[in-house]
Amino acid sequence: MGQSSAMNVIIIILMVFVVLVSVINFRKINIVNKKVNRVKRRYDALFRAQDGDIEDILNQNSTDIVANQKRIEELSKTLESVETLQAISLQKIGLVNYDAFEYLTNKLSYSLCLLDANDNGLIITSIFGREQSTSYIKIITNAKCSEKLSEEENEALKKALK
Repeated sequence: MGQSSAMNVIIIILMVFVVLVSVINFRKINIVNKKVNRVKRRYDALFRAQDGDIEDILNQNSTDIVANQKRIEELSKTLESVETLQAISLQKIGLVNYDAFEYLTNKLSYSLCLLDANDNGLIITSIFGREQSTSYIKIITNAKCSEKLSEEENEALKKALK
């Protein structure tokens, strides 16, 4: 009987060992299964809307990437030319209406300042009188004029520079 009880203890220990190994293996299989499912979800998301095998899809994506890079280069060149044009386009405006003569009302005279991004442009002044009207232009370079500006022209320039 001594040998059979020792044998029973060994069998029980072996059974416990087998159960522990099975539990550990089951846990490892479960972890691997979760990883495989995560990879499968990513794969499905990547290729969801595309037909064909993976090689065809990757080739198409590679072709699309090259085409997109060319398009980005084209758009960059276009953007540069637009930025160049934008810098020299009129961006700042200052307008002052006034009565050039005491006997006139309604502020029919004006000084209009038009500047680009570099503060280059012109001031158009129109003086309205009963007998005649006069218009003239003064060139502005770097926010300065080589000619003397009237008070109204200075005000128009300041408004444009704000």
